[in-house]
Amino acid sequence: MSRALQGANVVVDVQQLRTILQALQQTNHLLNQLIQQSDERHQEMKQRMDSIENNMAELRSNSNWEHTTSFARTMNATRTDIIEPVPPKPGLPAYDPEIFPRTVGQMSRLTEAECDELAASWGIRFGPRNVSVSMKREKIGYFIGQPYSD
Repeated sequence: MSRALQGANVVVDVQQLRTILQALQQTNHLLNQLIQQSDERHQEMKQRMDSIENNMAELRSNSNWEHTTSFARTMNATRTDIIEPVPPKPGLPAYDPEIFPRTVGQMSRLTEAECDELAASWGIRFGPRNVSVSMKREKIGYFIGQPYSD
C-alpha cells in the first residue's frame, strides 16, 4: 500500500486541516478548563473536609470537658465540705491550681484577680459593668456547683 502512494499526487485540503486543528485546540482548551475546575473543586472539598475534621476534634474536646465538668459540678452540688476542681475549658488559659477554692471558706477569700483568672479559664464573662468581688465569687460558685453568697 505504501508503494502505491509513492508516485501519486496527494491532495491536501489545507482549509479542512485548519478547521480540524482549530477544533482540536478548542477541545484541548475546554479540557484544560475542566481539569482546572476539577482541581479547584477538589481543593475546596479538601478544605471543607479538613474544616469538618477540625470541628469534630473541637466538639470531642468540648464534649469531654463538658462531661468532666458536669461530674465535678454534680459532686460539688451534693457536698458541703470539699469542692472538686473544675478543669479549664479547652483552648482557654489554665488557672493556677493553688487558687481553686477547695472549701467554702476558701471561696470567701478569693481575690478579684483570682476570680478573674478562674473565670478566664472557663470562659465566664462578668458583664460590661464593674462587678464586685462578691458577685464574681457568686458566679464562680454557681459555675462550679457550689452556690455561694457573701
